[in-house]
Amino acid sequence: MKKLNGFSNSSGSLNEKQTSTKKIFEGQFLNLFEDEVIAADNIKSKREYFTHPGAVAIVPILKNGNLLIERQWRYPINRAIIEFPAGKLDRGEDPLPAAKRELEEETGFSSNSWCNVGKFLPAPAYSDEVIFLYFADSVEYIGDQTTDPGECIELFEVSLGEFFKMVESNEIVDAKTLVLALWLKRMKEGLFKPRWKSY
Repeated sequence: MKKLNGFSNSSGSLNEKQTSTKKIFEGQFLNLFEDEVIAADNIKSKREYFTHPGAVAIVPILKNGNLLIERQWRYPINRAIIEFPAGKLDRGEDPLPAAKRELEEETGFSSNSWCNVGKFLPAPAYSDEVIFLYFADSVEYIGDQTTDPGECIELFEVSLGEFFKMVESNEIVDAKTLVLALWLKRMKEGLFKPRWKSY
């Protein structure tokens, strides 16, 4: 990576130093803070951000090579959107057991073959949330969904081709699903070979 231009200082660091912190709101899993910091240019600034326990997102791959996707209502944007199964971590929970749990609860399907494909930060400007990404291979139906009260999820089976058409047409706009679409594309093109782990 070659730096072209932009901010520079004598230390060569972009680090910010926290001078104070204040909790503005405490929710069931989101907490809002307002911090005062000294920025890299030595200017006092304020930073508002949410803390989040983290989450997992899963690509469920059926034995026939098709995928499971979900459609559910997202209240902040007042619409239903298409996503891969996902859910938040309990505090201190390991991501893989959480991924297995969320897959089973939201879809009624399970897998014994998993591949971690990394993690990403969905909104680092205002949240510390990390989403851990997984492929689940040869998923099998084990029973009905066991979603939480008020969590209403429609489940669909799509081919890989159908899925990519939904991405290209902007029918899918969910960030974690689009990131996973990149990994699926790389796998389809032979540029990524999953390292499956039994669990």
